[in-house]
Amino acid sequence: MLLKLPQNVCFILDSLESHGYEAFAVGGCVRDMLMGITPHDFDVTTNALPEEVKAIFPHTADTGIKHGTVTVIHDGTPVEITTYRTEGAYTDSRRPDSVEFVSDINHDLARRDFTVNAICYSPKRGLVDPYGGQQDINDRILRAVGDPETRFGEDALRILRLFRFAAKLCFTPEENTLSAALKLSGTLSLVSIERIAAELLKAAVGRNPAAATPLIKSGGLSFIGINDCDDLAGIQNLSNDENLRIFALLYLCGCDAGKTAKQLKLKNSTVNYCADMQSLLHLPLPKDRAQIKSVLKKHD
Repeated sequence: MLLKLPQNVCFILDSLESHGYEAFAVGGCVRDMLMGITPHDFDVTTNALPEEVKAIFPHTADTGIKHGTVTVIHDGTPVEITTYRTEGAYTDSRRPDSVEFVSDINHDLARRDFTVNAICYSPKRGLVDPYGGQQDINDRILRAVGDPETRFGEDALRILRLFRFAAKLCFTPEENTLSAALKLSGTLSLVSIERIAAELLKAAVGRNPAAATPLIKSGGLSFIGINDCDDLAGIQNLSNDENLRIFALLYLCGCDAGKTAKQLKLKNSTVNYCADMQSLLHLPLPKDRAQIKSVLKKHD
């Protein structure tokens, strides 16, 4: 199978290969290409160590070198390159206590969240898909790599990612994967509020925002006041405006949208929008032209 990679990514892969290393595009960019979607950014994985990557490319930044990630800037475009690795225990349910660099791409793919993201590709070596991610893409299924409870127990953010991908891609979580995510949804309180907000925003602007319903009904977000929800399916009929979508989600979950948006540390313009919309929806409907003009004078 041939996938079309952009020139700067091909240059990076070719440069690493010419120095005797393996290198692949990996994760979401490969998933999207297999779905016929043009990725917005690309990640690369390699058996070259970070210092070896830095020795090959003249323009780099140590964006996550502790975990094996170096950003290479080529033609003005940054691309993250991460050394194959395995991970130690996750005692805080968010980040590994340690990482170990390895030489086998299959060991690296084993640490990833979902089968559809545990795929890599290079023009020279082809597609590497040890967990059946391509078949799950074809079947539109989200399935954890390995044991779901282990995956979600390692990093609670993966629970939010499950529902975000379900909303964005219109995929259905596999039964055991969904069950484990809901069982462990209480650990979401360990995730930073900023990451929770980012995932909720992405779910809200997805093609199927109602995919987040099981998570909300599970009480996993009750610590920020999101306890239950009405039918979220109507959100997808709204214009794909980020402020409107996140307001609708919060409002349909029975929240004081402005207050919850502030708690989520959303940008000020979004907080103000949510507060204004909440107020407007509690105004009595104007009954004649004069009342309409009066409301428009107070609100844009």
